[in-house]
Amino acid sequence: MRKKRFHIAFVEANGMDKFSNQIVKGAMAVAEKYDVDMTIFPVKYVNHDIRQDVDALFEYQYNSLLSLAASGKFDYIVISIGSIGYACSLDKKIQILQMFGDTPILCVCDEVLGYDFVRYENAVGIGEAVDYLVKSGRKNICMMGGDSNNVDCEERYMAYRAALERNQIPFEERFVKRCDLAGRNDGETDVLL
Repeated sequence: MRKKRFHIAFVEANGMDKFSNQIVKGAMAVAEKYDVDMTIFPVKYVNHDIRQDVDALFEYQYNSLLSLAASGKFDYIVISIGSIGYACSLDKKIQILQMFGDTPILCVCDEVLGYDFVRYENAVGIGEAVDYLVKSGRKNICMMGGDSNNVDCEERYMAYRAALERNQIPFEERFVKRCDLAGRNDGETDVLL
């Protein structure tokens, strides 16, 4: 008797983005290793503000692939919901995930209650960076971060604040710069300074 061959849908955020590209490459390697079929659905971003990004005017067309992925008969869905929905409310992310019905789902880059997930450990690196800068004699430590609705950005921000407090450095809002982490921030770099 022949073993069933699994077919997985991988719904990713943006094939042109380096981060998404690396996730897809990793997923392809794992699919090959375990001999499963994988269909990649390159959608874009949901609720992305396109007013300042002329290149994004037609991104909504990619998102029609969400419906196509949902209508497929896949054994498993892997969805980069944290990237696709970086500008979404939790309710909107749940609405997207519910499109897939009873198909098992793995959320990448975000935790959504009721779904399996993998995501970053955001606090350790930020804390270590602040500790290093303090040990190097720095007192005015700045942070550039993204949208406060983005779970990863908010965790990094809270880790920055906690590290300052741990090192007895008063927090000053003027040392925090919010910017667009998608690379559209007028040439500024998204780094902890």
